[in-house]
Amino acid sequence: MKLGEIKLEALRLCFANPELIMDTDDEEVFSEALENISFDETYKDYMSAMPGSINRCFSAIEHKKLLRTKEKRYKKADLIVEDGVYQIPLNKKEMYDVERVSLISNGVIIHNVKYSFLSGDRITVLPIGEKDVYIVTYTPYIPRIRPYTSENYEIDLDEDVLALIPYFVKGDIMRLDDPNEAAEARNIFEGMCAEIYRGIDKPQAKVDTVFTQEC
Repeated sequence: MKLGEIKLEALRLCFANPELIMDTDDEEVFSEALENISFDETYKDYMSAMPGSINRCFSAIEHKKLLRTKEKRYKKADLIVEDGVYQIPLNKKEMYDVERVSLISNGVIIHNVKYSFLSGDRITVLPIGEKDVYIVTYTPYIPRIRPYTSENYEIDLDEDVLALIPYFVKGDIMRLDDPNEAAEARNIFEGMCAEIYRGIDKPQAKVDTVFTQEC
């Protein structure tokens, strides 16, 4: 779904106006129409508030574990070793939070191995052999909207997650003008979130599952 489509859907939730229904696949026509809406006295304050509101929604989506987890593998050569301490470097532009660290060793996968955060972009782990592999399962970070982001920018999230963003935006930008409408929208958002949760319940710092698998 495009950024402009999310804005338009949020505006539709705020205002029951047939003029806000836009059926076109032409990106130029769409952008021009949305720009005209942005300058309309009725809508301009709401439109200008949307980028910040959408970013706040992204933060809520990450915090509530609504995204599908991803995995990244690290061989011994990928690790940082300082004073005998093995560290996995994390790309914080991609990773919001580490959900689990697993280890493949001698054809066996050990889930939920012990690790600790050394800093914001590294975790410390136990030493491994040349053929061993660490797997970091993480919640991805959603790139934020900027003032210059195109209305045709595709937001790459699952459809069920995209569908809840307009409700968050309505609940956020209408909280002063219409608290009741805003509260209703936020309740819908929270209800949808409860149905989507995709997080991994974090275990105690110990190995909890071991099974064999070919590397």
